[in-house]
Amino acid sequence: FSNNTSLQEVIMEDGVEIINARAFYNCTNLTRVQMPNTVTYIGRHAFRVTKNLTSINLPDSISDIGNRAFSGSGIKNVILPNSLKVIRTQIFGNCDNLEKVKIPSSVTTINHGAFASCEKLNNIDTSENSNFIFENNCLYTKDYKTLLAVTGSVSSITINENTEEISNYTLLGMGNIKDIYIYQLV
Repeated sequence: FSNNTSLQEVIMEDGVEIINARAFYNCTNLTRVQMPNTVTYIGRHAFRVTKNLTSINLPDSISDIGNRAFSGSGIKNVILPNSLKVIRTQIFGNCDNLEKVKIPSSVTTINHGAFASCEKLNNIDTSENSNFIFENNCLYTKDYKTLLAVTGSVSSITINENTEEISNYTLLGMGNIKDIYIYQLV
């Protein structure tokens, strides 16, 4: 279905387990997707550049979502499935409308650029996760040793004094930032 600009709605029946890579890539008029609880995998770029897709319900049966699966989509809020362990590279990169993400307790790894260029993203809920913390528009590992993402339309950031590493693509698309305060050599 890639590049099908007429496609507006997808309703998947029970039994569908895999959404292949680029399945709905650049389906710019897609507005609704209904997935059954049998889906376990969403391939890379599967919903990339689906600008009119503003919401999606991700069933807890999903244990893996490929790189850039929702990059450039119109999604505003997302609750990641409880079975997901890894948030892959640029999974939500360039999501201009993304405002809120809830990270479940199951997530142990967040790859670089997962939330790159998400200027409206001001709320990453890590309250149920013991591995990550989000504060002052910065997403860190719980020990603050790695800065994973800077989000929102902030003009300055102060990197936590315990930070030792800044992940790749952390500041990608953050053109509004004028000042960065770093306590120590990172």
